[in-house]
Amino acid sequence: MNLADTVALTAERLDLDLFRSAKDRIDPAWITEALERGECVGMRRRKLPAEQVVWLVIAVCLLAHRSFGDVVRTMGITVPTRRGNAQAAPSSGAVAEARKRVGSGAMCELFRLSASHWVQAEDFAHLRFHGLQVLAADGFTARTPDTATNLAEFGKPASMGTEASHPQVRALCVFDVATHFITDAVFAPYDAAEVPLLEEAIPRLPDRSVCIMDRNFQAYATLHRIRSAGEERHWLVRAKANWLRTTLVETLGPGDTLVRLDFSPKTRLADPSLPATFIARRIEYQVNGKSFVLLTSLLDAAKYPSAEVAALYHSRWEAELVLDDVKTELRGAALALRSKTPEGVYQELYGVLIAHNVVRVEMARAAVMLKVSPTRISFHKALVMICHHVECMAYTTAPSKLTDRELELRSALQYLLLPERRPDRHYPRALKNVVARYPKKKIVQPQESS
Repeated sequence: MNLADTVALTAERLDLDLFRSAKDRIDPAWITEALERGECVGMRRRKLPAEQVVWLVIAVCLLAHRSFGDVVRTMGITVPTRRGNAQAAPSSGAVAEARKRVGSGAMCELFRLSASHWVQAEDFAHLRFHGLQVLAADGFTARTPDTATNLAEFGKPASMGTEASHPQVRALCVFDVATHFITDAVFAPYDAAEVPLLEEAIPRLPDRSVCIMDRNFQAYATLHRIRSAGEERHWLVRAKANWLRTTLVETLGPGDTLVRLDFSPKTRLADPSLPATFIARRIEYQVNGKSFVLLTSLLDAAKYPSAEVAALYHSRWEAELVLDDVKTELRGAALALRSKTPEGVYQELYGVLIAHNVVRVEMARAAVMLKVSPTRISFHKALVMICHHVECMAYTTAPSKLTDRELELRSALQYLLLPERRPDRHYPRALKNVVARYPKKKIVQPQESS
């Protein structure tokens, strides 16, 4: 039984809305549309057609402890012959060529199609901020294999005065704070700045939303573009004390003012469409003796009280939790990606984001059934259960076994529930510096034959 048939049969057997898996979560029509947009639809019948390669990339990213070849062999990724006979598993070279045919464009399209559908489909309107979808933007880096092509594409960061061990790719992601879905992503070489990457994502931000950012996103022009890119697109950012060049316009309350921000001549020369000034709201407050200064486009103090806006900013930490899920929980002990070419790296990264969202969809359904917030569901436990479910279904075809799995999944719902958040806990960031026991290894790339 191949992977697509496995999840479809499982979904038909289970009345439980949870763990209906990819039949409802990843619509085959989305894959077809993504392949067409990615211009990788072929007529030739292969062991690994494009649709199966998409499933393969997602499955490998979900099962981080499995190799591509292992997933192909155990999950029944290959299609049967025209006569219905099983085919031998393709070689590792054939898998690599199949991935090249699909490329990263189709995975990018599938990620955006599925993310937009899932965010709209999941009903968590009660978790919005005065009707606004709460988003957060933040970035992370991922190691790639140390190959000549990856090094030329991504580059290496400096590490303690020397070159780092692996090339690294930079990612800028947009998250839905309520459900922890990753709604958008932009990838670039390591030395790319996060603000220009956010500029690429601005046209795709949804209307009636507010995007929370940390102090790294300080460009006035970027903030103005977010506000003017659509209907009710707002932003909320923490400001640095030496960054605020403002003029008081109106006092709304204690620590709550409207200010005028002036664009520099250099900024307006680079983008003549920018106005000379724009109005923002400045909110100042203290938490445990620490001063905070926020700027936002939420100008209506009656509709958006300053205390609520200040509390909203601190939900930006949900983005850090999502990044931890992606880099630590989902990837497991794998410190670096698998792909040895830049195109494969991009493809794999989109597969990782889709796999993360698949788990989040199941968690959102569990939250609805348990009548709790999606953040009360454990990502680690849900991931373990889903991976175990997929692997078991690859070997199980008897209807009686599927019924047993249904009862098991029903009884496991309570296992996913986390205790209530304890906001009084505080753990300062600290790094334990581990001294290397061995000298740094210098890898010499083999000379290419002419």
